[in-house]
Amino acid sequence: MKFISVREAKSTLSETIAESQEQRVVITKHGKPVCMLVGCEGYEIEDVLTAADPAFWKMIEERRASGRTRPLASVREDFARGDAARTRKHRTRP
Repeated sequence: MKFISVREAKSTLSETIAESQEQRVVITKHGKPVCMLVGCEGYEIEDVLTAADPAFWKMIEERRASGRTRPLASVREDFARGDAARTRKHRTRP
């Protein structure tokens, strides 16, 4: 993780963005963190938006806590067989 000041980030924006693809860059103001740049080059926009959505992560936490989950291997087996009906049966709405 790299720490830089707002002033440095402004003067080296292109380089800072490139650096954020390799490691997180924390931008500080008066020595205190104000934001963090995390590179997302190569990701689809939907993935970036989902990863940054607090409501999505709240839903994930609730599902995990409720026990209404299935092992990934089980879901993959259903899709490999083309058993969409079985997969829908196990899916629940938020």
